[in-house]
Amino acid sequence: MLGFEGEQLVSFATGHYFAEVNSGFIVYIVTNPFVRSRGLGAKTLSKLEELLHKDAAAAGYASLSAIILEIETQEIAHTEAEKEDCMKRNQ
Repeated sequence: MLGFEGEQLVSFATGHYFAEVNSGFIVYIVTNPFVRSRGLGAKTLSKLEELLHKDAAAAGYASLSAIILEIETQEIAHTEAEKEDCMKRNQ
């Protein structure tokens, strides 16, 4: 999934729906660093969740059982800037 503002790419996300376990797995969510802190990551996540729910409905389920999103922890961040970014993503 790609997110644009005009002709500028502002976000990218990819995920998979697994009908066997009725769950979604979010692989990547990326926001253009030049337009961060405008809620684009949250909007991208919300849209991807919506698409995963549609996949569950198409597979015959009333609702999606789970969405899995793996994120790094502050302990593995190398710099203060990385730690701050990590804290924002965790929120």
